[in-house]
Amino acid sequence: MVVGSFPLDGKTVVITGGGSGICFSFARQAHAAGAKIIIGDLRLTPEAQAFLDEPTTKDVVYSPCDVTKWNDLQNLVTVAQREFGQVPDVYVPGAGVFDPPFSNFWDDPETDDHYALLDINTTHVIKLTRLAIRALLSADKKGVVLITASVAGLYPNYVSPLYCASKAAAVSFTRCLKEADRLEGIRVMAVCPGLVTTPLWTSSPEKMAQYSFAQANVLPPSAVAALMISMIENLPQSPTQIQNESNGTFPYSGGDVVEISPTGTRKIPATLSSSSPPQPSHAPLPSPTQTPTPAEPSTGTPPSEAPQTTAAPTATTTTTTTTTKKTTIAFPPEPSEANPNLETDTITPDPSAATKATRASSTGIPTSLLLNALKPIHEILARERGSSGVF
Repeated sequence: MVVGSFPLDGKTVVITGGGSGICFSFARQAHAAGAKIIIGDLRLTPEAQAFLDEPTTKDVVYSPCDVTKWNDLQNLVTVAQREFGQVPDVYVPGAGVFDPPFSNFWDDPETDDHYALLDINTTHVIKLTRLAIRALLSADKKGVVLITASVAGLYPNYVSPLYCASKAAAVSFTRCLKEADRLEGIRVMAVCPGLVTTPLWTSSPEKMAQYSFAQANVLPPSAVAALMISMIENLPQSPTQIQNESNGTFPYSGGDVVEISPTGTRKIPATLSSSSPPQPSHAPLPSPTQTPTPAEPSTGTPPSEAPQTTAAPTATTTTTTTTTKKTTIAFPPEPSEANPNLETDTITPDPSAATKATRASSTGIPTSLLLNALKPIHEILARERGSSGVF
């Protein structure tokens, strides 16, 4: 039931934070790929407003949206139904803030019993994803959720702990929903950009100076947007991938977290534990002017686990006294009866009853218990599948 390839042509896409920065660039590229667009944001930049005013963008709709208000998030689905006659196919929770004066850890300005930064960067992401699942199940169709996270969610940073925590939560949430691809036909992924030239930075000269932004190697928003298009469309790029489409083998799958920096892109393994950004051998950056080509399948030890690596990844297996750990850059590892100690995130039932009783997922919980825990979830989603779509 995996989503597999998902061309944007003819699809309806809802984007929060689409009024500027990365998500505005994504909106333009998605529209160029044939998608109908709903932009949810507090306001539009002059560039975004000019884009909506173009005669060729009648199928791009702006809906004012405060992402901390759940009714505003639900309204984005309602707008799609009213304007385009269907619930959205693709959901991009992209609105975010970076340690603004009104909400950050060190200044600690808030007195309202909550951090607004978490409401924007984390809670809105979770809620829009839940609304997406309900809407897609009610329409009985497949879909994609692509969360805009950050490299700050991968590596600790003492200077911005609240922002890092908000993005780390988004990354962890993405991984938790890995199985929705297989079980519900809804692929949830996250993209983790490094420094990008957006109003998040350029609107704050003080922050740019604090983080030496002018001296940093930064990305243009169009490069991140091009990767996002590639992740959503998930088009096979090699004969091997095309041959294996029926088996669910695609460049991207549910739970994938993809980092993009000025030197390239890479999938982040679920077991990443490095305390500082790696110096990886990257896949080439996708071109912002054409449909990007995902990396060819290759295996190897990620640079975060093999310091000072400069050569391209090669097929390797690292053996410890207790566990054999296999890391795959382009495709997730598969369980193997020949290697029962292989770490894996899958919760597919094992045909061997003896093995099924003892094998555990990466959570440490036996597979049989995880499957039992899924039963009430399936009951909830079964009620939503094929419902009226009125929430």
